[in-house]
Amino acid sequence: MQIAPISSHKYFSTLFNIIIAYFFITLVVIPKAYSTGIILAIFGFLLFIVYSCKNKNILLPQKLCIAFFISFGLYFLIYVLDVITHQDSPRILDNPSRSLFFLFIFFLLQFFPLKFSLLLYVIPIGGIASAAMAYYQVSILHYERALHSSFQMAIQHGDMSMSLGMFSAGLFFYCCQKRLIPLAILNLIGTICGMIGSFLSLSRGGWLLMPFILLTLIYINRNILSRKFILVFLVIITIALSSIIAKNHSITSRIEVIYTQIQNFYQDKYVNDGSVTPRLELWKSGIFAIKERPFFGWGYEGARINRQEQDKQGLVKIGSLALSHVHNQYINDFVERGILGFLSLLGIFLLPLWKFFKSYRENQNNIETKTLALLGIIHITSVMSYGLTQVFLGHNSGTMFYFFLTVLFYAMLLENKKQQKIYNKRQEINFY
Repeated sequence: MQIAPISSHKYFSTLFNIIIAYFFITLVVIPKAYSTGIILAIFGFLLFIVYSCKNKNILLPQKLCIAFFISFGLYFLIYVLDVITHQDSPRILDNPSRSLFFLFIFFLLQFFPLKFSLLLYVIPIGGIASAAMAYYQVSILHYERALHSSFQMAIQHGDMSMSLGMFSAGLFFYCCQKRLIPLAILNLIGTICGMIGSFLSLSRGGWLLMPFILLTLIYINRNILSRKFILVFLVIITIALSSIIAKNHSITSRIEVIYTQIQNFYQDKYVNDGSVTPRLELWKSGIFAIKERPFFGWGYEGARINRQEQDKQGLVKIGSLALSHVHNQYINDFVERGILGFLSLLGIFLLPLWKFFKSYRENQNNIETKTLALLGIIHITSVMSYGLTQVFLGHNSGTMFYFFLTVLFYAMLLENKKQQKIYNKRQEINFY
């Protein structure tokens, strides 16, 4: 259902734009800043109630975002079935329930659109802020790894810092196409800084997809920008990152030990020499558990007990790690909720990703809409890669970050498309 913005309430749009600015700028550096998006969801929920009561009919979502309602709804439903089937604590419904709540943002942005231009500033500034804090923690406070404090988790916040860097990279190419040179420079700095924040956090799982995202961005912009320009872009990033990595031995050592730990695992030499070997053992434990109960899974508590039993029987060597998850989002969901849990997880990734890909292909002439689709693609594929080495959605920060930005980028995309159609119609009328 299309609803025109309410011009008499423009101050609400200003407020919501301020909330978005706060979210991106403080995402990594302020305690629980990742939960800021819930404010928009609350306003969306109140708007839904008020509108439905006032007009005596239910405010329905636009057809183009139905895929989000279906995938998020099924994801939550599988958790409900898990609680019923395995008699797990209803507390495990807390995180997935937020996926439903963020859907109300679709209703909100039909009334109060957000400014696309705002993203050009706040996302790179967020990347710069993350690098500044990471550098301060490592160089001044002498932390062993950055973004690891009383309110930060190195893996989660390191991954979010990398996302800020990759978002900035996407916006950098947009600014270059629009000849916004100062903003292009700001986003280039944001790209480098977001990556630096992730590198200093020593969270290697966040580094996996970074080279592919950058190469893909270069490839899709190859006909727009000159080869010389692209080469300069790569050189600047390479020099900046190389200087940081060379000065921080912890980063190079974290990369070097990967081979040794994998070699120890395949030679059946269990040495608790870092995070790679224990992860491989946990993944092996997960595979054993899936083979035993592939359809309905073990449930949260059942999976934990099963890991303890495997350790006692000598099938795996995980010790105290039996109390935690398996450090892989896909294996973990399969273990706890069976094949349905695994498919529902893929659903919240692949259905929205398909919608973003479709929008990207269909809006080649609308650069803003195309860029929002690109941000959505970067966001979802990045979180999917984070899930390879971490149960990213098992934490409140990961759930808030993923579902909020997935809805936000697509809601902004839909509004941008609508405004472009209105503009095109006006141009046609003026022409005739």
